[in-house]
Amino acid sequence: MLKPLAGYVLIEPAPKETKTASGIILPESAEEKPQEGKVLACGADLVEEGKTIKCPVKVGDKVVYKKWGGNEIKSGGKELLLIKFEDLMAIVIGSNKSEGELMELSERFVSKYPDVKKRKQLDKFQKLLGKK
Repeated sequence: MLKPLAGYVLIEPAPKETKTASGIILPESAEEKPQEGKVLACGADLVEEGKTIKCPVKVGDKVVYKKWGGNEIKSGGKELLLIKFEDLMAIVIGSNKSEGELMELSERFVSKYPDVKKRKQLDKFQKLLGKK
């Protein structure tokens, strides 16, 4: 297994779509590059210009990343991606996440940006969950 260096995340891309929503089978040349994947490993926090940038995701998270972001590598017969923290765009929150897990995700993203008022952001999130 690979361990990413500081500022990088190792991702297993989701399988490429071979069929459209209407059932048309796509040839390999028309298949779009996936933009979603599962986090396999996270590198250490990145220190840049004296500021520490914490990893915004954890192992097991399903994420959306920039279409042409990252470097493709092969390991153990699998195609993987090494992506910079800055190329991550979102965490996919499925219906299988508990309310506690959703709150944890919210707190992690709010803590990534220290200039944002944490309480205000958490209040907004709780309103979305119907808790306020």
